[in-house]
Amino acid sequence: MFNKLNLLILFCFLGYIPSPAYSQLTSIPDSLYSEVVSLKKRPVSAERNNQILTLFFELIIHYHPTGKGNWRDSLFVYTKHFNSEYGRNLSGLARAEKLCLEGNLKEGTAVFLKSISNLEKTHNYAQAAFGLLRLGVANERMVQNSNEKDGYPIYYKKGLALANKSKQPAYQVLALGYIASFNQDKNNYNEMINIGNKMLKVVSEDKTHSALQYLGTAYKYLGFGYLGLEKEVQAKKYFHLARIWTRSPGRNLYLDYSIHQSLAQYYFQHKQFKKSLVESDSALISLIRWKADIVALADSDKYLGDIYELKYKNYKGIEKIDSTLFYLEKLFVQRNINIKNELDKNYQEFNEKYGTKEKEIQIVELNNKSLKQESKLRSIIDILNTKFLY
Repeated sequence: MFNKLNLLILFCFLGYIPSPAYSQLTSIPDSLYSEVVSLKKRPVSAERNNQILTLFFELIIHYHPTGKGNWRDSLFVYTKHFNSEYGRNLSGLARAEKLCLEGNLKEGTAVFLKSISNLEKTHNYAQAAFGLLRLGVANERMVQNSNEKDGYPIYYKKGLALANKSKQPAYQVLALGYIASFNQDKNNYNEMINIGNKMLKVVSEDKTHSALQYLGTAYKYLGFGYLGLEKEVQAKKYFHLARIWTRSPGRNLYLDYSIHQSLAQYYFQHKQFKKSLVESDSALISLIRWKADIVALADSDKYLGDIYELKYKNYKGIEKIDSTLFYLEKLFVQRNINIKNELDKNYQEFNEKYGTKEKEIQIVELNNKSLKQESKLRSIIDILNTKFLY
């Protein structure tokens, strides 16, 4: 039997409720902060203090990692004011992620593990689950850097187990989302759809409606899953729903970018070059807006390189040589920037992880990678110039 939420989702999917009806909804961060303001008016108690700290922690969750410093600071200040051990553990998770993003993975991982252990011991399973999910992301970065491919999903699995133990639907859906993202990276599209449907089930059965905030995330992964299976019509329906139900500022902008970029890649693979170019342009616009909204956006240069590469390939496909050369040059410049960023990001990690001699070998290898990339791209440009201009 359908409850009100089921019917709302169904009507929206069938197009009975237009998008603008939901574009005016209060953003999740705004509604969370409104709860903070309301709680601060209540009489002081340990329960009230913990609720305030939890809300600041959830505000951190809803912003991109590089754009949530203000909420980290608020969490730290209120933790100190309340003299709260619970707050110190939440602040530990925020600090650990900051350390990992700055390249200090060894210390960041240690802080993560300590904070997660303390939260689990005090039965704060939901927050411990989130720490495990973010540790999984950091560990994935370390695994990729060391060229190893096994081991890190265990953090997501344990995070899901703790989220289930917490009996908090919002965190259960959040954990499922991380596992869906992992399957997307592995091109496991059927599993993505399976997990997306599990996320919808949790949302529909949640009587508190706390998991509703992640409804857009569920639709997003369903859309990517169906696009991977080349079911374009179904994918676009879910993308439409994802845009309607995603209400976090940073997530909205990234969602638009990722949808347009994925569609551009899809059309290119099917040799629909003009459609791919339209989606590439939209992806670029979304990325520029995203960068303007989030200061020092992590990985933005990599995303720019992906777009330039797609545009270069599409213009090559329609044999428009001037534009092909233009975007090949931009790709060449962007990839050199990306390799420099990779060198800078990993330098501190090499200092911690390797002895001096091995560290120098690793850095030389990255420099050689940059030189090889430059030589390869220059060769392509020379060939194109020779073929089309002479």
